[in-house]
Amino acid sequence: MVRIEKLNLKDKKIMLKKIFFTGVFCLVVSCFLNAQVQFRDLSFNDAVKEAKTANKIVLLVLESADCAQCNAVAIQGFSNPIFGRAVVNSCITVKVSATSEERKYIDSRYHITSSFGMLFVDGEGNYLHKYTASTTYYVTLMEQLNKALDKKDHPDTDFAKLQKEYDEGKRDFALLYALVAKKNELDMEHDSITEEMIEATPADSATSLSFLQFLAAQAPLIGSKAEQYMHKDNRNFNDAWFLMPVQKRVSINGRINFKSKNKAIAEKDKSYAEKVANYTAGTYTDRTQARRAHDKNMIDYYKGVQDTATYLIKTTLFYDQYLMNINVDSIKKVDSIRLREMFAAAQPNQNTIQSNGSGTVARATIQFNPYTQYYTNELNTAAWSVYTYTHDAAYNTKALAWAKRANEFYENPGAMDTYARLLYRTGNKEEAISWEEKAIKLNIIRKVPAITSAEYEEMLGKMRSGASAIDQY
Repeated sequence: MVRIEKLNLKDKKIMLKKIFFTGVFCLVVSCFLNAQVQFRDLSFNDAVKEAKTANKIVLLVLESADCAQCNAVAIQGFSNPIFGRAVVNSCITVKVSATSEERKYIDSRYHITSSFGMLFVDGEGNYLHKYTASTTYYVTLMEQLNKALDKKDHPDTDFAKLQKEYDEGKRDFALLYALVAKKNELDMEHDSITEEMIEATPADSATSLSFLQFLAAQAPLIGSKAEQYMHKDNRNFNDAWFLMPVQKRVSINGRINFKSKNKAIAEKDKSYAEKVANYTAGTYTDRTQARRAHDKNMIDYYKGVQDTATYLIKTTLFYDQYLMNINVDSIKKVDSIRLREMFAAAQPNQNTIQSNGSGTVARATIQFNPYTQYYTNELNTAAWSVYTYTHDAAYNTKALAWAKRANEFYENPGAMDTYARLLYRTGNKEEAISWEEKAIKLNIIRKVPAITSAEYEEMLGKMRSGASAIDQY
């Protein structure tokens, strides 16, 4: 069993329904240039051809099927003038619906397993880079684009050669090892090839700390040949494991959990889901955190396989036990202390030191992920799930309390909208209208995409009219 000392909340990658903030605070003053990204109505093949002719790359924005706010975040990111200008100059940009035939083809061709994100390919249709997240922070977006452009300018001929040899039937250990390493570097699916590599692995590799670290970095599926081989000699593995930095170990455990949980959901295998939940619980030394991790994994499983009855029972117990007993003021105080410490420790970026005539101005950029937003995410997502799953009065009353607490941690338009809808459903119509109005006003202040504002305006209109049903849920 792999153990880590502590899983820091800031390392959790949270992509949740109806939340569209990134938790980024920037102390940056920039000179913005206007640029409007045009999402082209092109097929994949036509986009690739046009990119080749224009000496550009293709940027495919892969939409989520069940997270409208994740899509809103992605589109909002393109409104940043710095990132927008870079995209206009270097990309043919196409939005790909989650349910289209084009999406099925793209997912199959490039082994896409994430539900949304950005995929970059060159003018020959060759994979360059993918970003399986959603953010409005232009620095992160520019980093992803630059990675793709760098790979276009410096094509990985080694990967092409390795893939060609593999496709032609070569299966020796050296080739498989190199191919696994390349696919991992490119963030491409490679579990099946990792399993093939294990079959060809020399017997003495289980004693090699560097090989065990390499194998762990692939985040093998729980129960796979690779995962079993990794623990063949637990003493050697523990030596290899604890020589790696703690943040790398946290990341590996997170990927193992994510991939294995998705496998359990795809196969509707409850016993495997329990195995995954137990494995993940074992990565914590604190018993409460371990129980929470186990329970959350099983909730995700029931939700994934659409076992609504079990999901509602388990999720009610989970959020009441683990999140509703947390003091809001204490979390805000911790965030305040953390932010002050980050300000004090911030170092100016040498590239941003400029003269203003009377001296020099140094700017620093701080990326800060408040714990309050994490709790808002968690509670709002749970409240929204209950709202969309059932009209049962008891469950909706529970969800109403979670949504209220979500807004106490951090006011967010998505959380406000959830709270407003639950208020309306539970008979508090005037208060519902007030909160929907707050959501719309905050949307305006935060310059949220028009599609989201239009949805809230529609909800407000129905609430004011006294409609018996304000949405399809």
